[in-house]
Amino acid sequence: MTRLNGRMIQEIRIGLLDTERRLQDTIGMGLQSLAFKAADLRPDSDVSKLTSSVVPVTSGQGVTPGFAHSVKEILEHVGIWAEVTSFTDVAGFAEAVNNGSDMIFMADDEQFVAHPLGTWTVVDNAECTALGFVQALEEAAEGLRNKQVLVIGLGRVGMHAIPHIRSRGASVLGLDIDPNTLLRARERYGIRCTLDSERAISEADLIFHASPSPVPGDLLRDGVIISAPGVPLAYDHKAREKAAVIIHDMLPTGVAVMAAKACKSILSGLAVREYEEWGLQING
Repeated sequence: MTRLNGRMIQEIRIGLLDTERRLQDTIGMGLQSLAFKAADLRPDSDVSKLTSSVVPVTSGQGVTPGFAHSVKEILEHVGIWAEVTSFTDVAGFAEAVNNGSDMIFMADDEQFVAHPLGTWTVVDNAECTALGFVQALEEAAEGLRNKQVLVIGLGRVGMHAIPHIRSRGASVLGLDIDPNTLLRARERYGIRCTLDSERAISEADLIFHASPSPVPGDLLRDGVIISAPGVPLAYDHKAREKAAVIIHDMLPTGVAVMAAKACKSILSGLAVREYEEWGLQING
């Protein structure tokens, strides 16, 4: 997964209210409403009594300064009580369980997940980021049915986006610099793919941009709608002038959708709070 650096984290923490304002301006809903809709969680769901813990993880390149606290602030922004554990790694996980948290968030260099305790569910950030930004694209475009979406970058987020886009009635054109990646996408999903970036971008009305590769504004159509989970944002000043909408953030949408999916698992009755529900006997 893309590893955020300290400067990016600082921008996220400062800009959370700006992210909320931009979403309201572009799609007419805030971060919580977007996440709930993406996760198919009822809009009137009360998540205020649910608690979460964010566990810093030291493996790989180590803890990114401010990351855990940024996740905590996003969770609180969407109405969920949150804490950062005082311990890291396995000890932090144990601390969260012992504190009675309903859900635990953890990230290393490879994966960022949430686990709603008492369920069999692991919620993946890449999938949730894709889901959230597809939902935002659908809102901005006033529906995707019978439209084509250009997906730039067929890594983890881009690949996850494809079924969510198609489930909304749109077709997908995949664009990536790696022919083998395009072949895998074609074999897995049966989508059309291309290596011709100039033609694909210049003809696109809807773009899902899951790559850090920059897109020159000269290539874009006037009025294009762009949903861009790629880090960093890869559009210049001219692109911002030509696009009708550019939806982008580096963390909030993905975390908010993770939280909403975790809440749905708990609120829908998947949580098992009593061992007796499974007929288990606990020794000791």
